[in-house]
Amino acid sequence: MAGRLIVQEPPQLNAPYILVGMNGWLNAGEISTGSIDYLRRKLSARKFAYIETQGFYIYQTPSLSPELSMRPHTQIKDGLVMKLEIPQNDFFFWKSDSDHDLILLLGVEPNLSWPAYCQIILDVARQFQAPRIYFIGAVFDQVPHTRETRIRASVSHPGLKDELKTFARFTNYEGPCAFTTMLLTMGANQGIEVAGISARTSMYINDFNPLDSDCTCYTCRNFSRAYLRHLFLSGEILSCILNTIHNLSFYQDLMTSIQDAIRDQRFSEFKSHFRQNYINQ
Repeated sequence: MAGRLIVQEPPQLNAPYILVGMNGWLNAGEISTGSIDYLRRKLSARKFAYIETQGFYIYQTPSLSPELSMRPHTQIKDGLVMKLEIPQNDFFFWKSDSDHDLILLLGVEPNLSWPAYCQIILDVARQFQAPRIYFIGAVFDQVPHTRETRIRASVSHPGLKDELKTFARFTNYEGPCAFTTMLLTMGANQGIEVAGISARTSMYINDFNPLDSDCTCYTCRNFSRAYLRHLFLSGEILSCILNTIHNLSFYQDLMTSIQDAIRDQRFSEFKSHFRQNYINQ
């Protein structure tokens, strides 16, 4: 598979673990790709290789779901094609100065040639002597965000269960499989440890509406509830900044409305309306 794997600058790594995140079936709420991209940015991981996309995707397959759509994304201005984005499958590395370094794969689940794509990942593991591969995924479920996240896991080797049982339940399932099942099976056959970890996440975290559809502040005009939730859970300072912008805008509008109501001698009516719409909800 060396022809499809392009290694630009092979790093010297110490028994790296490989973490895989992909846009596709197991990317509910962008948790799979978002987790890997967060680590990439947080650790300043450097790109060192990529997988050529030819032969892995069916671009003619549209979908209403962004997780499953494979149409290339384009930007056209005044009739000119300014940008065309095709699926990217990039490897990044981070040196930890400890027993294990890290390789991150941020990619798009292939439509075709699953065995060939899986073999590339396994070849990378073998080339850099990676002891284990973890696939990070998520599916939507009828669960509230206020409860502890439910984690399901599948493994290539029985010995991995001792490590994962502290936080995950093991999958019992029969039916059409996901891409990760192919990776697990091939890893088992080739003696490479692979674990697939999938979170059950609330369906409403994929909410692309603004915080307040009636608000015209910078935050509500440019960012969704799902993105703001992602920032908050990631501990990003930008979460505090954007939420503060919205809160200050809300209070400024509220004070202006109170002043207008007092001036027009309709404060009692305003107060009743405010209590009905905010306090009593």
